[in-house]
Amino acid sequence: MSIPRSKSTGFTLIEMLIIAPLAIILVSGLIAAIVAMTSKVMISQARNDIAYSSNKALDQIEADTHLSLNFMSNSGSIAAPQGSGGANFTGSGSFSSSSALILETLATDRNPLDSNKKIVYYANQPNACGATESVNTPMTTKNIYFLNGTNLFRRIIVPYEQGSANTCSDPWQINTCTNGYSGGTSGIICGAKDELMADSVASFNVDYYMDPADAAAAPKSSASAAKGIEATINTEKQIAGETVTASYSIRASLYDSGE
Repeated sequence: MSIPRSKSTGFTLIEMLIIAPLAIILVSGLIAAIVAMTSKVMISQARNDIAYSSNKALDQIEADTHLSLNFMSNSGSIAAPQGSGGANFTGSGSFSSSSALILETLATDRNPLDSNKKIVYYANQPNACGATESVNTPMTTKNIYFLNGTNLFRRIIVPYEQGSANTCSDPWQINTCTNGYSGGTSGIICGAKDELMADSVASFNVDYYMDPADAAAAPKSSASAAKGIEATINTEKQIAGETVTASYSIRASLYDSGE
């Protein structure tokens, strides 16, 4: 009686030599497709993040501009740690309209967007605080937008009289600096860090207009006479082997410009 042989279910060497390269090609193609899809997702996410942060920064610039009295050509002398000097902008020195946006804004006792806010006035200039304080000199602050590397920051500068008997009420605004520095020989106390408005910023440019409707920009040195601006944030970021660039702009005017 003969015993039937079982058939082999494996691959021969020749079959393996044919199948292996095909499998490698298939797997390689699948990996390449996954990498490409992942890269597209990363690039798309980067574009969305850049667009969101840039437009949020421009919205804040527009809001601050509408609440401001003037653009400034120069911030004037500022003591450390709020000046423009030093790699981390912690030294003394002035900011200039050629490289930063400098806004002079009224100090208020509440958030400027609060309908119940009141302007902060100096005491005894010339009247005592009370019913007639509104004819006194108002306190003003400086909102400064500047680049530090590829980061766009917003800095608040409040006069040294903050919280003293020299004003009829305490300002809601507080001093900020790079690291939230407190103390120092200048007597400046920064209650918070500068606000990071946008990152991956290649350049930040502000054009000034004597009238908000003007088509031609004025020299940056004439910022103090301007009534409107166009602020532009140019971004650049390396992601997944690709350079993602974009540009975002807004036009804004001072609150008393009639816009």
